[in-house]
Amino acid sequence: MKKAITKNSPNDATFYSVEFKRKIVEEYLASDFTKRELQDKYGIKANSAIQEWIHKFDISYYLKS
Repeated sequence: MKKAITKNSPNDATFYSVEFKRKIVEEYLASDFTKRELQDKYGIKANSAIQEWIHKFDISYYLKS
């Protein structure tokens, strides 16, 4: 499952597929990785992306303490 990237210039936003986002959220909840570690592992540039994806998929932030 690859991330779908659309990028035309260095300032353009990067877009990720729903499948990719769900995979990252599931990995976050099932592992000991921090959001920052997953962000670095997968090259996700936006600092708040994973947190937004957690909320998008209606998964409580508090599932992982």
